Amino acid sequence: LAKAAFNCNPIVVDVDEEKLKLALENGASAAINPMDEDAMMKVFEITGGNASAAIDFVGSEQSTAFGINLLRKGGKYIIVGLYGGELKLPLPLIPIMERGIQGSYTGSPGDMKELMELVRSGKVDPIPVEKRPACEANQTLDDLKNGKIIGRAALMHD
Repeated sequence: LAKAAFNCNPIVVDVDEEKLKLALENGASAAINPMDEDAMMKVFEITGGNASAAIDFVGSEQSTAFGINLLRKGGKYIIVGLYGGELKLPLPLIPIMERGIQGSYTGSPGDMKELMELVRSGKVDPIPVEKRPACEANQTLDDLKNGKIIGRAALMHD
């Protein structure tokens, strides 16, 4: 999606090796496990500095710390995920590094229209949706928190 929407070379960061493999298969220019000792250095080497932007689909303390720290001066960090925790960072780094932090929950109707046009044009494949019975809501939430869901899960009523 990032490649089609922003004409960039996205680097995907995830702790799940299967998701990293899937990201590469779907056009990511690189896939990095943040648990690797040299993960930050890999981003530095690939970008020739640091990243200009990071979108965090998890929103945990760990993913947020990694995402903000990999930004170059003037970089933008967008948090989408709602995993939770607290943001702890030295506040002077925000103005000194001119980094922007933004939240995004659902996007706008215009964003959805753009996304659907990318899917219709074949530039972006639709994300996989796994349908589950509504009675499995708790298990589905656990699976989501544990990174076992690829794409999205939809709870269906009989």
